[in-house]
Amino acid sequence: MRAEQIRFELEQIKRELEETKPLFDKVGRVDPDRIELRAVASTLHAVYNGMENILARMAKEVDGRLPTGSSWHKALLSRLASETERRGRLL
Repeated sequence: MRAEQIRFELEQIKRELEETKPLFDKVGRVDPDRIELRAVASTLHAVYNGMENILARMAKEVDGRLPTGSSWHKALLSRLASETERRGRLL
């Protein structure tokens, strides 16, 4: 995987977390309203997608392919948590 691709995804994640830090600080002190709850969920979704993009690129480059099917997300995590002939465990 190209280092610049990883850096890009990590910068996107970092920016997302920095921009929403005040929100997370607030909901740590008081119960969030519906809008705040949706904003927190959206942020967590964006962060997870960024991490998944990194892992998917690693699997494609190192393993040569991505899992397929309706549960490919779960299969990706399982695959990267296992050692192969070409690499050690990545998770």
